[in-house]
Amino acid sequence: MTKEQKLPEPSYEFLSSLLCYSACGPCTVTCGFCKAQVEAQDEHDSITYYEIDGRTWIDDCPCNGPSRYEQWILCNRETILSFLGAKAFNELRDAKQFVRDVKQAGYKPQLIRDLDELD
Repeated sequence: MTKEQKLPEPSYEFLSSLLCYSACGPCTVTCGFCKAQVEAQDEHDSITYYEIDGRTWIDDCPCNGPSRYEQWILCNRETILSFLGAKAFNELRDAKQFVRDVKQAGYKPQLIRDLDELD
């Protein structure tokens, strides 16, 4: 996507997965993608903004900065899913080995008894 092309708005699903904040006035929040600033004039005024990759994005900022991340995730979802599957498999393998080691040591707390039901 070239710089001249306007990014689509980030989806509701994507934005709802990000850390969301609200700032009450008087204050100024700067978009970390396009440097636009929004001011909340008084305590009855607020600004909703999100944080992604250490950057702030102001709700409804026309730059639609988070869209780049959403598009990247969607375009690379097979690789991401493969990575998460491999990571989960390794975590499960390590957890099962830990349970075996604890059982072999003769320690059998309630947690281990509960885990027996998973085998």
